[in-house]
Amino acid sequence: KFKSQKELEIIKGKGKKESLVGKKIIVATGSSPSIPSIKGIEEVGYLTSNDIWGLNEKLESLTIIGGGSIGVEIGQALLRFGTKVTIVEAADRILSNSEPEISKKLTEILEKEGMEIITKARVSKIEKENGFKVLEVITNKGIKKIKAEEILVATGRKPNTKELNLELAKVKTDDKGFILVNEYMKTSNPKIYAAGDVVSKNIMLETLSAREGSIAATNALMGDKEKIDYTSVPSVVFTNPNVASVGLTEKEAMQKYNTCFCRVINLDKVAKARIINEYEGLVKIVVNPNNEKILGIHVLAPYAAEFIVEGALAIKYGLTLEEIINLVHVFPTVAESIKIAAQSFRRDINKMSCCVE
Repeated sequence: KFKSQKELEIIKGKGKKESLVGKKIIVATGSSPSIPSIKGIEEVGYLTSNDIWGLNEKLESLTIIGGGSIGVEIGQALLRFGTKVTIVEAADRILSNSEPEISKKLTEILEKEGMEIITKARVSKIEKENGFKVLEVITNKGIKKIKAEEILVATGRKPNTKELNLELAKVKTDDKGFILVNEYMKTSNPKIYAAGDVVSKNIMLETLSAREGSIAATNALMGDKEKIDYTSVPSVVFTNPNVASVGLTEKEAMQKYNTCFCRVINLDKVAKARIINEYEGLVKIVVNPNNEKILGIHVLAPYAAEFIVEGALAIKYGLTLEEIINLVHVFPTVAESIKIAAQSFRRDINKMSCCVE
């Protein structure tokens, strides 16, 4: 923990302490699962994404509190192992930060597989009853009781900053305790940088944290030379089909440009998706109405994680709709869906869904 703006106190085993002084310091302490304040939750016990991997036997039933990426990823995986899975989500849809079309379609897919999804709901208390954990859930239709063998808490993450004494280091945080940084990964103290999931940002990814760490180290040692660019960082939810996104959502584009220049195509317009019989999904493109540059690409499709980087490159290098359309894509591939979605701005793709330039 910090003792001053440049001195750290290191607590070792058996109460031993050591002081370290640095000309520059990088904070990269990560984050931990955030546990909501629910009556009875500590008494009955729960799992998180940290310890779900320690299970040695299949669960017969699991209730997941939280319908974000962790909740739906683990939920679908255990569902396919034969566990009865219920998701309780406070928002009006799962993956509430994703495009509404993607949330709706993924909900349909998961429910078809047998998952129960309860939205606009809050867990008020949890009790033990005959070896099961019983959740009292307040919904817009009244109180519902859900009985499960185990509970998974997937309600987000909190920064590992509580014990750092950041106020002594003059390092500012947001209202949740995440460290505020600028584009150089520099904190409010010019001698201190931060990187990884301890930083205040919208996306938590291993690869992004690694990039932030590289930038923070480079700038701390060599002066502020490298900047982080969050606008072109792709993110993926590893459900099947994948949810992959990069750039602005329609809502964010509306806030910025006061208009929407967007198109959505269903995956059944993509030949490869029909060939492999996996065509439940969609592609959505968000475009700058002033110059037709790509602002965002959002995909629900098999293998979307493998090709969302095309969207990242388009945004990073300012590609336009016409440049995506004129780029020759491989046929037949699911990745071709991005080109077809771009073509939908120009023509009726129902007439011919591929190979038209």
